Amino acid sequence: MIPILRARTLDFEAGGTMVATINKNFAEDYDIHSLDRIRVTLGAQSMIVLVNVTEFQVSYDQIGFFREVWDELSIRNNEEVSIEPIAKPLALDAIKKKLDGEELVKEEIFDIIKNAVDNTLSSVELATFVSAIYTRGMTVGEIANLTKAMVSFGDKLSFGKKIVVDKHSVGGVAGNRTTPLVVSIVAAGGLTIPKLSSRAISSPAGTADTMEVFAPVSLPSHELKKIVKKVGACIAWGGALKIASADDELIRIRHPMKLDPEALLLSSIMAKKKAAGSNVVLIDIPFGEGSKVQYSGLAKHLARQFELLGKALNMHVSVIITDGSQPIGNGIGPALEAIDVLKVLMGNDGPTDLRDKSVRLAGRILEMGGKAPKGKGEVLAKQLLDSKKAYKKFKEIIKAQGGNPEIKPKDIRVGEFSIAVKAARAGTVSSISSKALSSVCRAAGAPRDREAGAYLHKHVEDRVKKGETILTIYAGVEHKLERAITTYKMLPETIVIS
Repeated sequence: MIPILRARTLDFEAGGTMVATINKNFAEDYDIHSLDRIRVTLGAQSMIVLVNVTEFQVSYDQIGFFREVWDELSIRNNEEVSIEPIAKPLALDAIKKKLDGEELVKEEIFDIIKNAVDNTLSSVELATFVSAIYTRGMTVGEIANLTKAMVSFGDKLSFGKKIVVDKHSVGGVAGNRTTPLVVSIVAAGGLTIPKLSSRAISSPAGTADTMEVFAPVSLPSHELKKIVKKVGACIAWGGALKIASADDELIRIRHPMKLDPEALLLSSIMAKKKAAGSNVVLIDIPFGEGSKVQYSGLAKHLARQFELLGKALNMHVSVIITDGSQPIGNGIGPALEAIDVLKVLMGNDGPTDLRDKSVRLAGRILEMGGKAPKGKGEVLAKQLLDSKKAYKKFKEIIKAQGGNPEIKPKDIRVGEFSIAVKAARAGTVSSISSKALSSVCRAAGAPRDREAGAYLHKHVEDRVKKGETILTIYAGVEHKLERAITTYKMLPETIVIS
């Protein structure tokens, strides 16, 4: 007989894990133990959850649900739900196999990912899988199957186009807000580019954070498709959609320990591109001291892996290795980066390094998409930018996503509180640490406070005079500005003058 229990909503979060709590006496009567799995059914809806056992929190005939569960199932207090114990998944054997260093076959990988999406695997079990990949690695064949599994067990987009292009940066460089520029140029050149971007996790801004200065980025799939059909592009937050949702689970597990195994880096990027309907993808790998990829040898290795994975997925993937030794652009933080983007598009004295890199990336995509002959893409990209066709396209994207297309740089609010950092000596800027500068900007409140961040007045190899402003830090509240100043003083490598 399947037990019926009364629901009780508990105001706790489990960090994304689906958790239910049952009474200790009830658990003993039905031979259910902590961390066992049960299927919870409410009407036509059901979900697999992990069990906590309590002596006092819920009564014998109750089941308590953490916030993630009652949000997902729209459960109300005292609603009747049925529960059914679930056996431990066979995927655990495959995880143990990978721990032993053996290669997993397609069926085993698909089973692990299906169980991750169905919430049949606990956080501990998923963490063990991540650790196994981190220590044992994966072959290109395994990575391809992992990517395909992520795509299979999640929502997918289709735009009915023969060629759908996209780009992705491996990251680790402060600023570097090329995406809005590249999307605008490429779409102005006649290619379809639905860009699903991320929010910041450990940086001062993600592309979605910066784009949100201009327009809403949390778009449902039907609205996103309508926008892309109308203007040929969008710049939206991928987290609003359930695309390659297993990857989100694995990111949640990886983040506390900052584990970024190569196999998961590759599959994470490529699964989201394939699920978003893209078949032509440019990967930007910045390398240099202080960036995520610090050595040219590693950059070249990753480039080869991306290309091999692209072939296995039947996608046209090209890789460009770029300079990641210092920030790109002047603004760091959502609002300040948005100002840089707008200035470049309008031709109003935007940062030349941001402009040049965006033209280079857009030029390669225009070639890959058949809009320019090989070697001529940058010329076309520059024409589209200089003629303001790219700016016009960006305004169309902003309007389609519900923003104000007439926004100007002066309309973008930056932090009310600021301080100019002066050069302690005359000389030449020898290095700027993206990592340290990101820490300063996050201390100032970015990305949660959109107006917070920093503006670079100097770049590497620029001459400076003693007392000249090299950096301005902005914050929305005074105590965060003070925190950012303290952080800057603790990180002398932020800007080095020699």
